[in-house]
Amino acid sequence: MKKNTVKAALARGEPQVGTWLSLSSPFAARYLARLPFPWITV
Repeated sequence: MKKNTVKAALARGEPQVGTWLSLSSPFAARYLARLPFPWITV
């Protein structure tokens, strides 16, 4: 099973910065997927 790196970092007290995607654009989703965010909410 894959380890949840966001949960592990939060358990160590490290802040995690992510983003929200509210556009209905596949191009925006692909662009955000290539950025170094540890999490993205779609």
